[in-house]
Amino acid sequence: CLTNMHVGDGEANYNIVDNEVQRDIVLNVPTIHSSGVKGALRSFATNNGMEKSQIDEIFGAEGENGKQGNYKFLSGNMLARPVRVSDGPGAYVLATSKAVITTQINLLKSLGIACGDWNVKLDPNKVYKSKALRDVKAIEGISLQEEINIPVIDAFLGTNWVLFPDEKLANMSLPVQARNVLENGKSKNLWYEEVVPHQSVFQVVVICH
Repeated sequence: CLTNMHVGDGEANYNIVDNEVQRDIVLNVPTIHSSGVKGALRSFATNNGMEKSQIDEIFGAEGENGKQGNYKFLSGNMLARPVRVSDGPGAYVLATSKAVITTQINLLKSLGIACGDWNVKLDPNKVYKSKALRDVKAIEGISLQEEINIPVIDAFLGTNWVLFPDEKLANMSLPVQARNVLENGKSKNLWYEEVVPHQSVFQVVVICH
């Protein structure tokens, strides 16, 4: 994500946050449904000069002569989100979990894409940091002591990552931004929107038939 992102879940909420983001129903981390991925990419292609024939071939033709496109778009799965460094160099690290990475590995394997696997044992209650983050001592007040080398995570995220317990990452709150509608300079509608912070990493799989 180059900017903060909001992909709404379309549900009516009666909490403090009016508009929440889409979440994976199993992992409870942000996701982008496949229809949203396809729509956003089609809009981007249209607005950046791609020929209509190419757009129809990829995404499908609309209207009375509609036909299915030759490409299938899967959901955008979040692999990691940034958390602030509170003791050490750098502004942030990428937080992920074993469940998030394993789910993506299994998806890619089902499509015949080799991407490595786990070869280390983990304490499910500990927070681990990449060995490259030796000088990062704490993130958002959480002390980091356990260093570990996991090449499969490096392949997805580089070496600027921290591995959280599955439940801790799933329950980590997202930033909330206040939105306001003004009429003649007066506030008429104040509401709150949950966002996925910029620098978060998603992976989308596109399949060509």
